Amino acid sequence: LPLAKRRRCDRDWRPCIDADDLQIARRLYPGLSYIAGHDVKPYGGLGTSEPDIRFFTFLRDPAARYVSQYLNRARVYTREAFDAWVSSRWTHNWQTKKIAGVPEADRAIAIIRQRVEFIGLTERFDESLVLLGQWLADPGFKDEYRRVNQLKEKRRPRDVERERTDTSYLDTDHARQRIAEANAEDQKLYDYVVTQC
Repeated sequence: LPLAKRRRCDRDWRPCIDADDLQIARRLYPGLSYIAGHDVKPYGGLGTSEPDIRFFTFLRDPAARYVSQYLNRARVYTREAFDAWVSSRWTHNWQTKKIAGVPEADRAIAIIRQRVEFIGLTERFDESLVLLGQWLADPGFKDEYRRVNQLKEKRRPRDVERERTDTSYLDTDHARQRIAEANAEDQKLYDYVVTQC
């Protein structure tokens, strides 16, 4: 994402790669075949300005994704800190917002139907990666990977603090209910993808 579009706040999901950004990238990388990342979004106008562009995405179980984001991004891991986190609307329905620009599953589903040709699932990553390679039909694509950037490997001060804190409250009915409420649109989107795509 161009520096001018980046925000100092990681709470903003809206900045995205647009046609002008892609033209700049093509000038810098004349052999460019693919672009990827959190800021390549199907609602961002690339599909209309670039008629040959093909979108794919990966989704993750909403509750698991939400807990992972909390454990990775929060600064404090007490029960009270979690209640504050889950009460913050910016943390809600993250995947739906990334696809549609708004926390509306129906809009995200419509965009998927119109623009997203392949959807993988994090819970079935190995299989999804093989299927992605088949969909791409690129002989240079390799479905090999190595795990990087895993939470258990991080050693930031907040990671050390998290390891010292009892986070068993995340396994309570109260926490599960709050997580489900905060991700209701994401769950609707995920259920659609699992059953219909």
